[in-house]
Amino acid sequence: MTGGETGLHSADAKQFLRSADRYLIDGDELDFGEFKVHVLHTPGHTPGSVCFVIANHAFVGDTILAGGIGRQMPETDLRRQMMSIGTKLLRLPPSTALYPGHGPATSLERELAQNPIFRSAGART
Repeated sequence: MTGGETGLHSADAKQFLRSADRYLIDGDELDFGEFKVHVLHTPGHTPGSVCFVIANHAFVGDTILAGGIGRQMPETDLRRQMMSIGTKLLRLPPSTALYPGHGPATSLERELAQNPIFRSAGART
């Protein structure tokens, strides 16, 4: 519709009617002029869930919501989602702003203090 390039993780390819222009993998760096976008593969909500990190901002989709995590769907693997949070997102600086796919923005610092899910994901104290 917009003519923009589409991208997704190959683990989610079967969920879409057309193929992506680009398949993303963990550690990819996308260059948008002055912005460098780092891709984190965070499986759990879907097998190919990814988060995008730009400097001190993370677009986390349904991996994390303010005070919780994204809803469980048939393809959701809660154990993998918790591992993704613990091994990928909790390694970001606590001051990182988080922008979920639904609901209000939050911060890693706030979620570390208030989100009970983070205790199960191996949160730092």
